Amino acid sequence: MSATDTDGTALSLADLKVSGSVDPTKAGRYEVTYSYTDAAGNAVTKTATITVVASQASIDTKDSTLVAGPNTTWSAADNFVSATDADGKALSLADLTISGTVDTTKAGRYEVTYSYMDAAGNAVTKTATITVVASQASIATKDSTLVAGPNTTWSAADNFVSATDADGKALSLADLTISGTVDTTKAGRYEVTYSYTDAAGNVVTKTATITVIVKSDPVTPGKPSQPAKPVSPVTPTKPSQPAKPVSPVTPDQTNQSAKSDQSEKSDYPTTPSQVTSVKSGSASQTATSHNELPQTDESTQRTMTLGGLLLLVMTSLLTFLGGKKRRNQD
Repeated sequence: MSATDTDGTALSLADLKVSGSVDPTKAGRYEVTYSYTDAAGNAVTKTATITVVASQASIDTKDSTLVAGPNTTWSAADNFVSATDADGKALSLADLTISGTVDTTKAGRYEVTYSYMDAAGNAVTKTATITVVASQASIATKDSTLVAGPNTTWSAADNFVSATDADGKALSLADLTISGTVDTTKAGRYEVTYSYTDAAGNVVTKTATITVIVKSDPVTPGKPSQPAKPVSPVTPTKPSQPAKPVSPVTPDQTNQSAKSDQSEKSDYPTTPSQVTSVKSGSASQTATSHNELPQTDESTQRTMTLGGLLLLVMTSLLTFLGGKKRRNQD
């Protein structure tokens, strides 16, 4: 840009009047007017358009996942995609500033930052996430027992169950390394090792135990002993014939009152035993009354017994009186 007066002499910016402003930090279209008035009063103006554009500086990265292991490596280039300056021109990784590290032997989440500052002073940053995971490599086996013999066979496949690589994908027996042998003709305990090394350098091993045993002959059971002869049962003796019951004595009607009184008294305790003696000629009759409480169904029998005793006493008394009267008559 330049300016001259009426004579064509060059003017400086200080000789001009400038109106308008520009915000260089904000993208947009700005107009600035430059004006000048010469000695003759002639005014000259000129407008300039200033367009402020956003910086095209950029950085592009990508995230990634690694399997932890002694053979796993990482560099900043693994997650760098591209970068440009303020004008959109391509940049290399060397033009950027890298901050952050990754430990490839230890599972975890790591962040690495890529940054760049363009000519206009605009700073651009981008962060990439690197996830380190544990290996999923595994081997599963089983133990077994074999009977020693010429027809017994064994192979590594007999004790192999399954295996996976670092990413958890299935492996075949051919992907593994087998060490150890089994002698199927000789009893003993054998160990066979299955091993695998994944892409990250992690080694996985599993041991299967194969036990070879000797077939034992069955034991013949002994002859059972003769059981003892059973004892003959004892024949029970024939019970004796029970005695014929004695007919009860029928009481006299004259003694009914006495029997009734005696029956009532039999329900309660009495005084000590009383003995009554009646003489008839040279013979003596003795009646004894025991002081006992009647048992169940005993009251009737006791009454009949007392009645018989009273009848015997009266008979003896009449006999005694009759004999005395005859002696007096003689």
